[in-house]
Formats: sequence, structure tokens, C-alpha cells
Amino acid sequence: MKNIFIMVFLIIAFSAPNLLCEEKPDILLEKGKLALFNKDLLSSLEFLNRSIELDSTNHEPFYYRGLIHLYNNNFVFSVLDFSKSISLNKDFPDAYNNRGLAFSYLDEMEKAFADYSKAIKLDSRFSEAYMNRGSGNLTLGNFESAKKDFDLAEKINPKNPELYYQKGRLFYLKENYKEAIKNFTKSQELGLKSVKVLYNRANAYVKNNQFDKAIEDYTEVLESNPQDMEAINNRSFAYDKLGKPELAAKDKFTIDSLRNVLYPPVIVKAYATFTDSTGTVSMEIPDDWHIEGTYSPGKIEILLSRDSIDSDSDALVHGAIAGFIDKLPNGLSDSSAAEILGYWKSKQEESVKNFYLYEKFSEKS
Repeated sequence: MKNIFIMVFLIIAFSAPNLLCEEKPDILLEKGKLALFNKDLLSSLEFLNRSIELDSTNHEPFYYRGLIHLYNNNFVFSVLDFSKSISLNKDFPDAYNNRGLAFSYLDEMEKAFADYSKAIKLDSRFSEAYMNRGSGNLTLGNFESAKKDFDLAEKINPKNPELYYQKGRLFYLKENYKEAIKNFTKSQELGLKSVKVLYNRANAYVKNNQFDKAIEDYTEVLESNPQDMEAINNRSFAYDKLGKPELAAKDKFTIDSLRNVLYPPVIVKAYATFTDSTGTVSMEIPDDWHIEGTYSPGKIEILLSRDSIDSDSDALVHGAIAGFIDKLPNGLSDSSAAEILGYWKSKQEESVKNFYLYEKFSEKS
């Protein structure tokens, strides 16, 4: 009996402290960080929530929970957690940088730029913050500012593969397709094995008239996702340009088949008359469709969608864009019907050029 008593005592003596350790906020934080590193987001969230419950004065659990929300596309919640982390530690550059990312996904670019710049002020060698600010500038079309930020990021850390992907985007938009290809390739060589790199490099190959190379990249994209209609469409275009109409036709047939499966025909039961706010355009549309108009001098564009067109929460699945020119250029006002139709045809052909290639530059990975 004495031995049994000692064994029980030893088990209690050694087990009780371990159970107590499980509830220490710093240990829960470390477990949360480890689970996050291992991409076990659910377990990480549970550990971090418990750590915060026990100690809400430490900025780190809020920061790492913000990262989980960022990875899960819960950008509003990530902003809240990063903001709480910053309120507890105003000198933590990573929290500013990642809150900037969350703001950018919410399309609040002014706040995003402020956070990137604050992160850089706190850490002048924060390569990722320069890169993210450069990406924001690129999105807004500020090419020179983007280039300066990318150059600074590269000087600090020339081994970041995401940076060369962003530089590839920059050169593509500046129509320097040779440099775009070079940077997309370097991104891959440094370890960014992503279909977004392949897809955009393929588009650059098309623009550079290297259609065989483009086809190789589109084909690899389709090995990952055989239903990627953008890649199929663009590969078909490349086959056409390479003089392989049979293969182009095969891809076009695949697109039609997928479209019928993914986007079944829309059945319209009733129509209603729509007149735009300027009183210029009047047409019959399905009575339960959503409408959004954009107006610029001499031009009206109306987006018609069967589905909601709230860009923050919904995807446009079925829809159309109707474009109208409400003012003829000088010299055409008194022209014949044939001349006016010729002008209209030229504008249509100009618009169609934008739909030859799907140019999807960036998406959250």
C-alpha cells in the first residue's frame, strides 16, 4: 500500500503543474503561434482566444489573431485585431503593415498607405512594407511611385519572390513585356510556385508574340484547374495566333461546354422599361435585374446583372455591359447614316480588343 500511495502522490505532484501551465496566457500564445505556423488556423484561433481571455493587455495574441482573419478573408475583423494590437504597442511595424494589407483588400487605400508608411517609419528596412506600398501605388496607376518602392524593397531584400511578381505586374502595365517575363520567371525561380505567376507570364508571352511559350504556361495553369475559363480562352487565342486553328477550336468548344455547366441559361419571365437618370437611354430589361450606371462626357455605360452587384460581398455571375455614345464627335453631326454607322463599328472594334485576353493581374493567395 505504501508504494501505491507514493506513486499516486508522484503522479499528482508532476501532473498538477502541467495542467496549470496549459492555462498560462504566454504558453497559449506560443501554442497559437505554432499552430498558425503549421497552418492549423482553427486550433491557432482557439489558443489565441483563450490567451486573450486570460490576458487582454498583451498585443501579440491580437496581432496573430488578426493574421488568421486576414488569411480567412475576414478583413474587417483583421483590422479590428491589428488596431487593438497597435493600441497596446504603438511601435510594432508588422501590425501596421498587415493592417495596411487588410485596408487595401477593403479598398480603403488612403488608410492602407498611411499604415505602410508608418511601418516604414518604424523600420526603415521593412522590405515587405515597401513592396506592399508599391503594390498599392501600382493598383492606383502610380507607376513611378510603385517603381521607387519596389526598388527600395529589392535593395533591402533581393530574394523575395513576391516582389518580382509585383515588378512583373508593373512592367506588364507599362507594356514592357520582356521585363515582365523576366521578373515573373525570377519570382518562380525564387520559389513562388503559383498559378497566378504562370497565368500572368503567359499573358506577357502573348503580348510579346511568344505564343508557344504562352501555351506552355496556360497548359500548366489548366493542369491545376481544368475549368479555368480565362486560361482556356487565352490559350485558344494563342493557338489561333500560332496558326493552329484546330486546337483553338477545341479550346473554344471546351469554353462553350463549361459555360453551359457553370453558367446555365438565364430564364427571364418578365421585362420592364429602364430609363437612365439623364433620360438619354431607354430599353427593356428583365424586371428583377440589378442596374448600375457610370457616366463620363459623351459616354454612358450601364451594368446589368441578374445577381447582386455589391462588389464587397457578391460576385457578378450573369450580366452584361451596355455602352452608349450620347454625343457624336465634331464633324459627324451632319454625316450620313453610313458614316455614323462606320464610326460606331470602329468604336465597337476598339472595345472588343479588350476582351481578347483576360488579364487577371493579382489575387489573394
